[in-house]
Order: sequence, then C-alpha cells, then structure tokens
Amino acid sequence: MLSSPHAVIPEVIREILAANATLAAYFDRIAVVERRQLRGPIVTPSLLVVPGALKQQREIGGDMEATYSVSVLEVVPVGAAWIPDLAAPGAPTVSVSGTGSRTGVYRYRTTQASALGESEAGDERVSAAATGNAITITRPSLAASATCWRVWASDAGRTALRWAASLPASVTVWADDGTRRGELAPIPFAAEDWLDEAQKVLIANETLEWSGVRYASAAMECEQSGDEIVPVRNLRVRELVVTVPTLIDPLTKTIRTDRV
Repeated sequence: MLSSPHAVIPEVIREILAANATLAAYFDRIAVVERRQLRGPIVTPSLLVVPGALKQQREIGGDMEATYSVSVLEVVPVGAAWIPDLAAPGAPTVSVSGTGSRTGVYRYRTTQASALGESEAGDERVSAAATGNAITITRPSLAASATCWRVWASDAGRTALRWAASLPASVTVWADDGTRRGELAPIPFAAEDWLDEAQKVLIANETLEWSGVRYASAAMECEQSGDEIVPVRNLRVRELVVTVPTLIDPLTKTIRTDRV
C-alpha cells in the first residue's frame, strides 16, 4: 500500500494526540492545518499539526530512506497582565445545590485586580458532580487594594480555564451561568507543560500505525524549537518539530508501508 507522507503522517499524528484523554480535555481543538491557516482567529487553546517537508537520506534495497518533519504547534491565547506584588488569592469556595443548568464537573480559580493590574490565578477548586444543579462560587479574601475579582471556569469535564465573570470587590458570590469567554486564566507558565505532554504521548506511540497499516518506523524524534508571542493577535505559540523516519518509493515519492 502506498500513501503520501504529506497527507497521511500528519493525520496519524493528529489521531494519536486526539485519542489522549488528557490532551483532549485541555485543548478545544486538535487539528491538521497548513501554517497559512494560523492567520484566522484562535481564541481557545489549540494543538495544531502542520504538514512539513520530506528529506531523502539514502537508498536501501530500491527504496529511499527519508525523514518527514511535522510541526506540532501549541497555540494558547495570552492571559491578562499580572503583577507579582498583588498576590494570587486563595481557592474559591464552590457549592453545588438546588435546581439549575449545570451538569458535570467544573474547575474554578479566581484572580484579584487593582488599578495597577491583575494577580496570578489562585489555587484551583473542583466542583462536585452536578446533575441539573446550580453552582455558586464564593470568592476568597482579597487584598485591601483590590477593586475587583474575576472568575475563571472550565466547561464540564474540561481542564482549560477561561474568563467567566468580572465582579466588584464588594460582591462575594457568583452563580455560574455557563458564560465562557476566549481569554485564558493568567497562570504563568502553566500552559507550557502541555506541549511537553504532547511530546510524551508521541514518543510513547512512535511507531505510527493507523487502520492496521504501519506508516513509519520507530525512533521518531521530537524537539521543541520555539516559544513566541504574537503581539498583534495576543497568542503564545510553542512549536514541537517531529521527525519521522520513513521508507519512500523513489518513483512515486510515497510511503512504502508494511501491514501490521
């Protein structure tokens, strides 16, 4: 069976990443895209597989030994500005009771802010399982200089925390109405762990197999190659370059696969 590496290997890598429950619970989107498609709006955490380039190495028994490189991009909206001298608040109190619209398990953190800026997000609190209940969040103690606080909440069963509400310091309780905006909670450097997790998932599955067909051999290499802020789009992009050893038919430039 012959297959184009440009078409198949990125899709196999996407399937491996999307099948991992930990990654799927954080990233709202795990997809194969061309790099030019990154120009569109990205407001939720995304793990994007970008098809790359084929590089021939040497000839082996009529086939060409080659490497095919794919970029896996972690694209995360940049959180609000935070100032270390305004301490992160403690964990909020979360109550599940009565009748409401919340079903599932939710995660919450809070930040506090003054005229000078916003704190880091405080400790996380996970709700009990709701089954058509109301969920109320009681803020922790705020600094004397704090003028407001923000609630950061996940969707049911998810781990990414997004801006849910902004409240004056005088208000102590907020009822979760399901509102979630695109901005991620300001938890400095926490999001960097997710590309590390993607790398571990790929290394653990380095023989790329799909639908009973082996598309590449083992010994796949993963190397993180960048961490940049895109100021005009308020995005943080981290890149993982995945190099896959592959046997190529020299005439058709397609993968020489072996059935598993």
